[in-house]
Amino acid sequence: TALQYVTQGLKTLAVLAPAALSEELLFRGVPLVVLAKALGRVPAVVLMAIAFGIAHRLNPDVTAQGLANVALAGVFLGAAFYCPGGLWTAFAAHLGWNVTLALSGAAVSGVPFDVPVVDYQPGGPGWLTGGGFGPEGGLLATVALAAGTVAAASWARKDTS
Repeated sequence: TALQYVTQGLKTLAVLAPAALSEELLFRGVPLVVLAKALGRVPAVVLMAIAFGIAHRLNPDVTAQGLANVALAGVFLGAAFYCPGGLWTAFAAHLGWNVTLALSGAAVSGVPFDVPVVDYQPGGPGWLTGGGFGPEGGLLATVALAAGTVAAASWARKDTS
């Protein structure tokens, strides 16, 4: 029923919001700013994105493509961090992505979410749809994240250092 969906959605949000915020603080907060001062913005974003990908290496059903996409998501979120709104923009993008996947019934970085009324079944090959890791593990996510990165980078405040 709709009430079950809304209730589960709120529970899912209660789990995903603190996780997204803590990951943003850890990978796009002070560490990114400090690293950017030392190395420049682009190298710092790339290094923190690689660390973000590595941090997901033990997630259920992880694949090399899934890890590469998580790292690409780190680049996207790093670009979002430099957009107006800063950390909150990156947090909103991160949370929005994860909640959209979860409420669609898909796994989020390999972690399944049980959402009543939605029976997510990835169609097509795993390299395209992500398989058990969820959509983040597939080529469709690669394309979406690349496009999002280009959009966020074009919106980002210019580096004045």
